[in-house]
Amino acid sequence: MKSTASRSRSRINKSRRIYLRAGILGIILIAAICAYWCFLPRPYVVAVPPPSKAQPAKSPVASSTPPFKRHPDPVIPALHPEITLGTARVISSSPKVFAYAHGTVEADGKFFVGMSNKSGNIYPPNQLTIFGDEDDISKPVIITLPEWGDIQTMVYDDMNDKVYIELSNNSALKLYVVNPHTYAIATILSTTTVDAGRKPAITTDGEYIYGITDTAPSTVYKVKISDGSLTVNTQGHVFYGHSAAIAKYGSAQGTTTELYFGGGMGNGFEKTNALTLAPISAIQVAPCAMSDDMPFVRTSGSGGYVYIGCEIVPYGLRIRTSDMRVERFSLPGASFGFFAFGTDIYNAAQDGHIDVFLNGDLRFLSRYKVTDEKSPFDTKGQDLEVNELLREPSTGKIYFTAWLGIPGLHEVATSTP
Repeated sequence: MKSTASRSRSRINKSRRIYLRAGILGIILIAAICAYWCFLPRPYVVAVPPPSKAQPAKSPVASSTPPFKRHPDPVIPALHPEITLGTARVISSSPKVFAYAHGTVEADGKFFVGMSNKSGNIYPPNQLTIFGDEDDISKPVIITLPEWGDIQTMVYDDMNDKVYIELSNNSALKLYVVNPHTYAIATILSTTTVDAGRKPAITTDGEYIYGITDTAPSTVYKVKISDGSLTVNTQGHVFYGHSAAIAKYGSAQGTTTELYFGGGMGNGFEKTNALTLAPISAIQVAPCAMSDDMPFVRTSGSGGYVYIGCEIVPYGLRIRTSDMRVERFSLPGASFGFFAFGTDIYNAAQDGHIDVFLNGDLRFLSRYKVTDEKSPFDTKGQDLEVNELLREPSTGKIYFTAWLGIPGLHEVATSTP
């Protein structure tokens, strides 16, 4: 029979074993939690380093380095639109003369379409496709630019009735003017002093072509249309410039021109003085991967909104230019860009839909799923990836291109159940 002291020692030893086991289990649990936290995926954020110190301006180079602020709003979108579903039925398609469209404009009742030199594209990327009759897209005109490169961006100058094209992805800066009536092409500027990068962006006010390079950091420049003279600014701009818009504001003190640039994978957005090319203010909004199609819609005599599609997350951005206020609004999927047609805002949806916010009201979204009953698209089980939208102003007809490699331009008719 065990003594009282022996039983007491036994209980103490048993308690020690229990505590020891509990301690070992605790250490294992803490180690597991640490391992999980270390390898937990983080939100996609591209960090933009602060701009370098300002350098003295050397003519014709202007420089400035405003503070680059990270937008403090939460990532969760604040606006969740009510969705109505419909169908966008393909009623006509052009011949298969291009794929992976990127730069597009409508001018004088004609569509101009450029291309990206994406892997798998069988068409030469310096080919410009023109549809001279928007009511009949069966007879496109093909023009080859005199040098090699991608036609990733173009802009229509309604003051001078010209189309300006940038040829990129060639370690240079090359700008051309196209007559929308005769299709004659002339060089405005060709230089290797600036590398435009792969997917840059341009805009115009009729006197200058303004652009931003798809580099890190970006260079902002302007080229005088009349003589091709170049002015650049390399200080304080967003990284990987990918979209551009412009607005002019008049006052008793004169006219002010502002430029708006989106930073693509860099997720930066800036407002820039067109006279000096110096950034006025800049913010970073991530995650997003900002698309190239970024319309500006004027809402007053001193400001408006730009709309930015996000290519890696299911929401869009509306930025008020007067104070750089950002609104996030939900989308059913990622975007390839926004387009302003009249008062309506259209979204090229990566999941094969054409989205419409009537009158720019972000509370209500009409979604039209693209279908082709006669000749179904061979998507190989993937989404169609609508990426460019064009609209015939007089009739309101809508046309689209697909990024998936589906060649050609397609007209659709929308309907709701």
